[in-house]
Amino acid sequence: MIKKPLLIMTIIICSLASLKGQCTSDYKELSEFASDTTAFVQYNFKERANCYVGKTLEDLLEDLQITPTISGMGFTLGEGEEISFTSLRLYLNRNSGANSLYIQIRWKEPVTLNSYMKNLFRKYGVNSWGPRYRQTFGTYIIQDVTTGPDYK
Repeated sequence: MIKKPLLIMTIIICSLASLKGQCTSDYKELSEFASDTTAFVQYNFKERANCYVGKTLEDLLEDLQITPTISGMGFTLGEGEEISFTSLRLYLNRNSGANSLYIQIRWKEPVTLNSYMKNLFRKYGVNSWGPRYRQTFGTYIIQDVTTGPDYK
């Protein structure tokens, strides 16, 4: 008799645990926020950040609807001259003219910068965004997404 309630309880706990990391909120278009970029980013990329975990940068960019500028890239230095690319910060124009609005994306696995990527950064810089960055980083898997500045 005790085994059946225990089995049911175990199933319920496992089901709830599996839902924790899943996306439970629907994406909303920028137009649904009357083009308020701050509200758009706060809802879609802060409140729904877990929706992008395990997905690619391309998936996030498809939802973004705003052309970003790169202004921050996270790197770690390894042994010798090895440099790992760990994260990307996308700055967005904020329609209110207030402080910079950004989406910080950390990769699931750091990527060692190869000569192509180094040349890409030298040629285009880190303060511009273009198709070459999207093509190069689009398949990277996202570990987490944060936004800023902190919303009050």
